[in-house]
Amino acid sequence: SITNTQVGSSNSTVLKITGSSNTATINQTGSNNQSYGLISGNGNTSTTTQSGNSNLASINLYGDGNNASISQTGNSHSAVLNLVNAGGANTVTVIQTGTGDAYSLGQTCTNPAGCSATVIRNK
Repeated sequence: SITNTQVGSSNSTVLKITGSSNTATINQTGSNNQSYGLISGNGNTSTTTQSGNSNLASINLYGDGNNASISQTGNSHSAVLNLVNAGGANTVTVIQTGTGDAYSLGQTCTNPAGCSATVIRNK
């Protein structure tokens, strides 16, 4: 398990995790922060929480049974998610509260019933 907390502006987090049953938690408070995660394996969970303005979160998950969650509070955020599985379920949740937010989501599922996406955008 990895937990990274950053307070202030213009912080960056870059994570690369290979293996199964990992948990990555990123908390960033401030503006112009960036978080990048590349997680490969099965049963992994990635949670990114950002508050402030103009933050970016990017998560790439490869494997089965993975969960990705991004929560952004403030204005002008960007979220980029890419999930690829080989048959097991993957889930993704994006919550953005503010104006000027944007997201991009790509999911590749060999079993379409095994993937889900929830996007909540409050302006």
